[in-house]
Amino acid sequence: MISLKRRKSTFEDLKPRLNPLAEATGTSNRENSPGEASLVPGTRVVVSKKITTWADAALSSNNHIIWVHGGPGCGKSALARDTAQTLQKKKRFGGAFFFARDSGARSRMTRLASTLASQLSDAIPEMQASIDTTLKEEPELLSPLISVTMQMQRLVYDPVKAATKKMNLIKSFSKSPYVIVLDAIDECEAREQVVDFLDQAVRIFKDNPGMPLRFLITGRIEDHLQLRVDANRIEIIDLAQSTTKEDLILYIRSLFGTPNWPSLTEVDSLAEKSKGSFAAAKGLVGFVLGSGSLISFDDLTPAQRLQLVLGIDGQNLDAFYTRILNDSPELPYFMDILSTITLLKASLSIPEISQFLGIFEYEVIAVLSSIPTLVTIPGRDNAPISFSHESLREFFLDEQRSGPFHVRTDVLKEMAFKFLDAALVHYESLSEIQWMLPLDEPIPQAIAQWPKNLDLILETDPSFDLSGLDSRYSQILSKFQVVPHFFDVIAIIASSDNPVPIGDILSILQLDVQDIALIIYGLTPILGRGPKKFSETISLIDQCQFRHKSVRDFLLDPFKAEDLHISPTYYTHIARKHLSIVFGLPHSFIIDKPFFKDWPKYLALGVQHDPLFEREALQEPYDPVAPMLRAIESLRGWRTAFTVVLKADEVASMLTNVELAITAIEMKIPGSFDNLDNLFTIPDEKARNSNVRNILTRHSEYQLTP
Repeated sequence: MISLKRRKSTFEDLKPRLNPLAEATGTSNRENSPGEASLVPGTRVVVSKKITTWADAALSSNNHIIWVHGGPGCGKSALARDTAQTLQKKKRFGGAFFFARDSGARSRMTRLASTLASQLSDAIPEMQASIDTTLKEEPELLSPLISVTMQMQRLVYDPVKAATKKMNLIKSFSKSPYVIVLDAIDECEAREQVVDFLDQAVRIFKDNPGMPLRFLITGRIEDHLQLRVDANRIEIIDLAQSTTKEDLILYIRSLFGTPNWPSLTEVDSLAEKSKGSFAAAKGLVGFVLGSGSLISFDDLTPAQRLQLVLGIDGQNLDAFYTRILNDSPELPYFMDILSTITLLKASLSIPEISQFLGIFEYEVIAVLSSIPTLVTIPGRDNAPISFSHESLREFFLDEQRSGPFHVRTDVLKEMAFKFLDAALVHYESLSEIQWMLPLDEPIPQAIAQWPKNLDLILETDPSFDLSGLDSRYSQILSKFQVVPHFFDVIAIIASSDNPVPIGDILSILQLDVQDIALIIYGLTPILGRGPKKFSETISLIDQCQFRHKSVRDFLLDPFKAEDLHISPTYYTHIARKHLSIVFGLPHSFIIDKPFFKDWPKYLALGVQHDPLFEREALQEPYDPVAPMLRAIESLRGWRTAFTVVLKADEVASMLTNVELAITAIEMKIPGSFDNLDNLFTIPDEKARNSNVRNILTRHSEYQLTP
């Protein structure tokens, strides 16, 4: 058995070697350390009890992690600090790490493992020998170049497992596992490290359900972690949902610091107006007391300010909004963010706002956190941001009321073109070879974002002027006018309502990939090939579609596209290409189902839109049919080799397209199918149309197995 003296000596030697980040533990210099705030006595009782119950529960494979989330300023750090203090009193505290953005090592995970190992080995001295051996054998382990998962494995998880192997400790540990507090993990700027850390922790606890460790994590659940949290059934506590009116009343009373003012009724009203948000309550009280920069507005007494807040309507409401907004106008993108929330019809989440504007998420959070009385900030990234009062939208839209805070109406126009312009400028600077190389990180984001922005803007304002796109589309498309097969390729894509596989384009045009690669790669800013496909190698199954409907509309409009216009004659051309394949010689036989569903659609388009269309123009593809069938019938096993099986819905789709072709041909050339009466007995119109379908799909005997 290791003596107490020996344990102390070993630990004192370990601490300087581990070099823990003391300011991240919340135990030194508390006035300047993260999470210095504590809970107001009597508040968060329900949440605290739930955490205590979780910490005391028996260990299992999926109850090692609990995540407390909520918007900025809702008291997550105060809860984390109080929980840590409670655990220390119960001798169940394993350690803590309080993250903080823009705070050097506290905004990363490079010193997380060493800081936790230092604290945890104090709580479990039996870990010290294992950590000591590891550091001697692997002196490079504490290097920032070593992954956080390797450091956590060697300095935390392995030493804990080694300690629990001591027979006299297993029973004790299982009854009182140690809890590690990780506060404000959303302020860790190394997102991939957070993902790796969480994945490893889930896996470790799943494989070792008896490991006497638990993690209490606080922070907003960001978009990149949402699926992981949900998939791994990590227990979630939403502070916004857990806030009671009694919590807010106690908190507001503590902020005023006076027992008799405001009155109980007035405090109750302030709690109501805070709408479950501690941050909003703090903002309202700050306004009443004239705290922060608002203290310069000394034309009103605190009592008058209180009455203004309690009666926020009409002119008083405008004055309240203006005074709150005056506290934060210097923050970057302040009005861009508020204008986006105000103008767009759709309610966006924090990641969606950052993507729409092309800025960082923390910049959005900084602005929203500065006006907690005006906006509701959820604790999950996928939840939308909303104004706390609907009248705020009307305030921002009315320049006479909002003055300098009137929304930037031109922000939508800027965001409609910003990302497309960035992509076009970048592609202009690349050589044809570089189109096929990996793109700089912002460019794929810009290419993916510009169609989303356009849809959001059009949803808000269907009359939005899209003419600014015409010159941009011409700029990129005109570079390929002289490239062989350019018009054939874009005509096939533009004439389809659905994505078109590369393999179909090649089959229709009887080309190889290299024949159209330059077109596909060069049009990447406006032409998609599937999710997250930009400069990657072209595949036959890539699904080609213009990134936005407006590209297709541009190409089909002769006045906008001019010499880039896809003439209606291309529909006839594509229809003939389809017919040549579907009814063509044996070497043209294919097994791609889309041909059998879509060829009548192209026929209908050609008939409807090509003023030069003549029925005789489609006769040629049919001519080889009879000799082709005789040739096929002489081949052994042809039925198996050339059979395409269509499902019921696919047959229905094909017949729908056949009906389109029938209608189009009848309208263009009346009486086209009158001669069918000489071949069949047609009792009624319905039967007649059925026979027309049979004529148009007569190849099905050889190629279709319904």
